[in-house]
Amino acid sequence: MKKLKQALLVSVLGLGMHNVAMSSDAAVGLGLSYVVGEGAALGLKVFSDDEPYEVVGSVGVEYLFTSKAFRPTIGAAYLGDNHYVEASLGWNFGRSAVDYGLGAGWADTDDDGSNNRSTPATSSGPTDAPSGPTDALTR
Repeated sequence: MKKLKQALLVSVLGLGMHNVAMSSDAAVGLGLSYVVGEGAALGLKVFSDDEPYEVVGSVGVEYLFTSKAFRPTIGAAYLGDNHYVEASLGWNFGRSAVDYGLGAGWADTDDDGSNNRSTPATSSGPTDAPSGPTDALTR
């Protein structure tokens, strides 16, 4: 029965990661975490957005080195320029308990320079180009 629960939880998490990854602006990450009471873990993460310098949601799965168990996670992360810092809650299959951790690592953030933020218009002074039909006639 324990194996069935694990398989079901991993399947549900996999579907959740797939849905987040299929969103147009999702990012993926790979990093190390410190899980309280358990130690170090290696994790694969999917973030809800790929814009750097933003706080985003995350889902993932981590491998706990000490208990040799997997830990599905959900959390919040701050994305920097191709890196992340995260706080997460997870289900520790080794102890059959909820635990929490802190992690950091590489993230595939948006680096093409496009940002969805609007930039204010700036005035650069007078131009020589006509601004309209009446302006073109007076020149």
